[in-house]
Amino acid sequence: MFAALALAIGKKTGWDLYNYHWYNPYALLNDRFGFDVAVAHHATYYNPLADLPLYWLGMYGPAWLGGGFLGLMAGATVAAIGVLGYQTLSIDDAKQRTLFAASLALTGALGAGAFQEIGDPANDIPSALGIFAALIICVRQLQRAANGHESREAVALVVAGSAAGIAVALKLTIAVYAVGIGGALLFAGGSFVQRVKRAGLFAAGGAMGLSLAGGFWMLKMWQYSGNPFFPYFNEFFHSHLLVATSYRDRNFSPHTLRDAVLFPLYFTLESRNVSESIFRDAHVLIVYLLLPVTLLVRWAARRIDHAQLSVATRFIFIFTAISYVAWLALFDIYRYLIPLEMVAPLLIALALAAWPLRPSIRLFATAAILCVAQLVVRVDLSDRQSWQGPYVEVSIPQLAEPDRTMIVMTGHAPMAYVIPFFPKEIPFVRIDSWLVQGSDRTTGLALEMRRRVREHSGPMLALFEKKELEQATLAAENYGLRLLGGSRQEQGHCDAVRSNINEALMLCDVVRGPPASE
Repeated sequence: MFAALALAIGKKTGWDLYNYHWYNPYALLNDRFGFDVAVAHHATYYNPLADLPLYWLGMYGPAWLGGGFLGLMAGATVAAIGVLGYQTLSIDDAKQRTLFAASLALTGALGAGAFQEIGDPANDIPSALGIFAALIICVRQLQRAANGHESREAVALVVAGSAAGIAVALKLTIAVYAVGIGGALLFAGGSFVQRVKRAGLFAAGGAMGLSLAGGFWMLKMWQYSGNPFFPYFNEFFHSHLLVATSYRDRNFSPHTLRDAVLFPLYFTLESRNVSESIFRDAHVLIVYLLLPVTLLVRWAARRIDHAQLSVATRFIFIFTAISYVAWLALFDIYRYLIPLEMVAPLLIALALAAWPLRPSIRLFATAAILCVAQLVVRVDLSDRQSWQGPYVEVSIPQLAEPDRTMIVMTGHAPMAYVIPFFPKEIPFVRIDSWLVQGSDRTTGLALEMRRRVREHSGPMLALFEKKELEQATLAAENYGLRLLGGSRQEQGHCDAVRSNINEALMLCDVVRGPPASE
């Protein structure tokens, strides 16, 4: 169903596809690491494994094949949420529980963040599949332990940790949810020793999964830069290739404690507080408000009915709280919160199930809240494209001496998606970007690129977006180069690089010129 849905709503391209989702698997398969330098900004150095399936399908098959795969991965994630709901909901009738769990999972896919990423190569939804698998295993094991069945607990928790570790290796931003699971194991179910043991086993499994799917890449980054998470956390690893800072995007970070407390309200009212795209969704805000109230209601009700939250519900609530706080501390970018948005309907149902109400009233309240939340949802799909033809198609001008040519990239625009369509002999170096500015003369990456440009003896071209012509000219001057084609007197020195997914880029001749003034 989700494969069909992805095809129905159209092909999603966007900044990250232009920047690295298409380039990184190409670079891995063609051993271009170090041959090209910083061409996709920070993302040049991301683990490319998650992007390999789409690249293979999209490069060698029709676009719709890649779109169907992306939809399939979203559907698998939704199915996992359904399984989690089936395990945690306290409904005796198996058929009713199945229907309710499936409904909650499908509702979670209709939130603004999740729906706009169906068929999107961003990997925020597929990478969460390992997290939900880990949650399913942990919930099952905690329930078995509560019923006195603790056999093979160690194996189960190591497997859960491995699933989460693989997810983190494929997309580092998923780490907040792995932290959430580990923290929840420390605080839900059993004695202190049991909880510590479970968290330790999960962490061991996480290290195994991380090593399995990401060890080769972290080792590569360590050998290249001295930082296994390069370029991130460089304030701790002090790689000589870049300055000692975190390189994390904190543009959306709340500035005060008051802002942090009210943050869900802020980004519900205005999505640009957490994203560059415009949408609206209230699921996270509802959970943020409902869970504390539910805990107070449950505390008051215990004096009457002496009932406690189930170990599964406590585990899921603690996981949610820790994951949200970790997200707030590290990222503040909404699309990294999509897994919580997707599981929000289940969280709402579990919260209301803890209220001392008749089952019919609880069901009505759950349905009413979810209907209101869905009515609030606003999402823009106007940027979707047709699935006809190839996933990515780029036409480049004919180059006289490709085996002797170097191309320098400038500006902030994402452009690495065009590199797979150029002759493989051509190296690309990004002399001006967010990662390494054109004026940089101190960091290791800048010094390496300056050496490469200085020692290159063949033709040289510059690739940039037309609106960044002035920045391209300045970046070239900083490297002792002169960009041709920037004025009417120099027409004929530039060609267009056109594609089926983005506006045309400029490819202009570059010659040696007077060095930039110091």
